[in-house]
Amino acid sequence: MAQDRPVTLALDTDMLVALGRAARAAGASPSDYVRACLARALADKAGSAEAALRLALAQAGDWVDLQGRLRRAGFVLRQGVDGGADGGLTVHSWPRERPLMPLSALGISTAALTLRYGAVFPPSGLPAPLRPARPAIRAA
Repeated sequence: MAQDRPVTLALDTDMLVALGRAARAAGASPSDYVRACLARALADKAGSAEAALRLALAQAGDWVDLQGRLRRAGFVLRQGVDGGADGGLTVHSWPRERPLMPLSALGISTAALTLRYGAVFPPSGLPAPLRPARPAIRAA
């Protein structure tokens, strides 16, 4: 069970009065009312993030378009072992690049997107720099 922790909020008088009225109308204490409001707001945020991901996936025409749409929504896809059993794609936060969830958690496979876009997922980052050719060693 989660343990409650005391938190201090700085509220102006008008907001404090409004909180008291809203809590009373809901038949709850101000603490319970604030907790319920925060839980609802955080759930809405999580739902809107998933909706943004699904919208980008539905509208994108290719991998580059998908990455652009995801970045505008605060996400990016990366290939890696953390993408699930098949080493598939993982949704990361953008620009911090923190792994959030395997793409498969949304019910979408890397294989399905590969078929849809007619190409495999491009590797992240830039290609390795070319190494200068070594000078030929001449026998003396």
